[in-house]
Amino acid sequence: MSQIKHRIVRELIQSAYARVEGGSARPTQTALRRAVSDSYYAVFHAVCYLTADGLVGWNTPWESFEPIYRSLDHQDAKKRFAAPDVAALGPEVRRIGEILRDLIKERHTADYDPRPFATNKAETLARIAQAQEAIDLIEALPKTTYRKLAVLLIAKPRRS
Repeated sequence: MSQIKHRIVRELIQSAYARVEGGSARPTQTALRRAVSDSYYAVFHAVCYLTADGLVGWNTPWESFEPIYRSLDHQDAKKRFAAPDVAALGPEVRRIGEILRDLIKERHTADYDPRPFATNKAETLARIAQAQEAIDLIEALPKTTYRKLAVLLIAKPRRS
């Protein structure tokens, strides 16, 4: 079990809730879009944190921590979570991957689709809750699973 110490993860979740629940009963399309995007980025940063923390540790100087943190990109993370070796780490890891894949798709729509945003307030709140679930699952992973996942997320798969 490892508490995510990178505050951007918590602040993105707080931002997502504030965009949806702060102010009017009916948030704007922009507020809903940004909340979905913030939810995805909270999970993505939690996964980046897990990778760097699992491999070099949070208390490592930034010069060592940052390259590992930034080594993960969105599409690679999505692909790695779908890989059999990652899925074999257990149902919690599979669930984190499902949430990441769902949220990346929703984030893409929120950030790039020019059509009116079809996701309403309740659906956006459900996306934020999904993001929080993924973060909670990451924090609850046993240390050995946490480390194995960190390695598998950045290791380049080789054919046998």
